[in-house]
Amino acid sequence: MHKAQIKYLQEVDGHLLYRHRVPQDLKSYLGKSEWVHALGLARGQEAHAAKIIADYNIVYANLIAKMRLSQVTGSEFSIVAQPRPVEVEPVNQITKEPTFQPEILISDAYIYDRKTHGGSRNEKVFKIAVESVIKLIGDACILRMTPKDVQEWIAKCQERGQKTSTVQRRINALRAMLNRYYRDHEIEKRNPFSNPQLKEASGSKTDRLPFNKAHLKHIEHYLTGNARVSDEMRQIFTIMKLTGGRPLEIGGLDAGDVFLDHQTPHIWVRNNPHRRVKTKGSDRRIPLIGEALEAARAAKMGKNTGAIFPRGCHDTNSLSQRMNKLIRKSGIPKSPRLVAYSLRHSLEEALRSAGAREHTQKRIMGHTDTSITGRYGAPAGLLEELQDALRKAEPLLGKVDATIYSADELI
Repeated sequence: MHKAQIKYLQEVDGHLLYRHRVPQDLKSYLGKSEWVHALGLARGQEAHAAKIIADYNIVYANLIAKMRLSQVTGSEFSIVAQPRPVEVEPVNQITKEPTFQPEILISDAYIYDRKTHGGSRNEKVFKIAVESVIKLIGDACILRMTPKDVQEWIAKCQERGQKTSTVQRRINALRAMLNRYYRDHEIEKRNPFSNPQLKEASGSKTDRLPFNKAHLKHIEHYLTGNARVSDEMRQIFTIMKLTGGRPLEIGGLDAGDVFLDHQTPHIWVRNNPHRRVKTKGSDRRIPLIGEALEAARAAKMGKNTGAIFPRGCHDTNSLSQRMNKLIRKSGIPKSPRLVAYSLRHSLEEALRSAGAREHTQKRIMGHTDTSITGRYGAPAGLLEELQDALRKAEPLLGKVDATIYSADELI
């Protein structure tokens, strides 16, 4: 017996067979250990066999997925409907496609993913992403979906005026969902969401602007004067403004990341049970000064372990949306360039205006530093140096050139 190079293809006495071992967890369910089909082809016709095997692979991947989905959901699935041997034509002809096609749809994949990997995540993002695909291009089979299908969906999303950041967020969710599905079911297929072409739209994240002094004054007045604003949102805004942290970096702080009794009080932005940091360079210590120190002290009060902010602050999309709503209610003009992330850009601009050295700016903001100074300086940065830079930058927050704004972005 000779095993050919093509997976699942075997040759016996000059005849080609499809031979696929049944996954261990399904053997008792099916009552067999492998699927075997005569392909009706002989040695030398491996190229034709490869095409048929590709069809069989889709058949069995779908079947395996359907059976596992039925186990997860507790639904019924008929084993009687498993693939039958193809009708064999003369040995020199290509055989017919398999007769059974139990399609595993993107809606099925979502049900499986929600049952097996849901829980602490923001389920709404995954649900809306899947519903968008189904609405615009149909409930497609995830084993037949191609990058071209994904591009068609993206084009339709953008035709409807959806923001680039919104489409990208949905792509990220769908990519993660299918990666898990393919991995769990040992499906050898390139994820169609792995590298889509997404055109940047006007007002994308690359165009975000810092707030000016009038913007910051309106936000401060609204946060302090409105009893409906929660304490945690006031605290997150304040800490972000004076540390340059990203929304999730601050919203996902753990009590063990906040060092109030240190000689230089600071936060440590690092991976923790509530969120991951964006990049290796994002792992950093940032001094707490002025109002940010007081806000961190209030947020941590009575919390020696665990998250210092509620669970709703541990999802970047949810937190950013809440912050953006407050920004609009404070009177900031509705613009995709003036959002929660603008607090971070405000501090970055203030550091530049204060003359902070480039490597100091990068250490505070969490940007990767490829310079000689960045590579060979203290990994966490000298806290006293960073603290001094922040104190010099604080009075310059919002001091930006008005010409960077359009007329309807000014107050």
